[in-house]
Amino acid sequence: MNSLSYIPYTDSETTLVPGSNATGFSNSDSGLARERKSRCSIITGALVLSIVCNILVLSAQFCIIGRQEPPLPTYGGNDGLRTLPLDVRPVNMVFRGDHQHYALSGGNASAEWDSIVPEGSGIAFLGDASESAPFVVSMWHQIRCLNHIRTALVNEVDTGFNYEYTHHCFQYLRQSILCAADTTIEPLDEAAGRPKSNATHTCRDWQQVHGWMSDRQSEWTAKTRERVAGSMRTHS
Repeated sequence: MNSLSYIPYTDSETTLVPGSNATGFSNSDSGLARERKSRCSIITGALVLSIVCNILVLSAQFCIIGRQEPPLPTYGGNDGLRTLPLDVRPVNMVFRGDHQHYALSGGNASAEWDSIVPEGSGIAFLGDASESAPFVVSMWHQIRCLNHIRTALVNEVDTGFNYEYTHHCFQYLRQSILCAADTTIEPLDEAAGRPKSNATHTCRDWQQVHGWMSDRQSEWTAKTRERVAGSMRTHS
């Protein structure tokens, strides 16, 4: 007989049960591996979460910085600035012959003419009002001149300094009209020998300028208002 013995092949499956050594690992070894894997997962998750949070915080800071408007520089009068830092929109305006408002004289005449110019006599400060030089916006200078001429005609007082200022205003308005060079064509009333009213002109929105200046003048301090009052003479 053959001295070699053999174990017959069977089709039975080996069942791996907890605590058996069929895999070569004990229960304690398997639990330690799972614990290490769990710790690695927690550390990796925390690291990813930290990176995401940092990215979000940096993005928010950049957005806030990007939305902040840079402060206006302080202008001292010799900085080369020629106009307000304002993009004035174009508007169409109909020129009407209004006999009820902005009259030469009457109960409401002075109040209506004064209401055109914003508070502060049309003076603007760009940047810090306590440091910036005051500027007079040309549009309000023109209105003040026209109102002065109206007052001089009504009161029939035009001597001394008043005469000098009236002469200044005529010259200033003449140059302002030529500077604007409005080329709107107006139908001629041949019987009356003058242009007809109600012509439509393409203009710049003066109310936008008024609102822009009023918003900034509302932030003036008492010291700034005193400064304006001391630097602007009132003409009547």
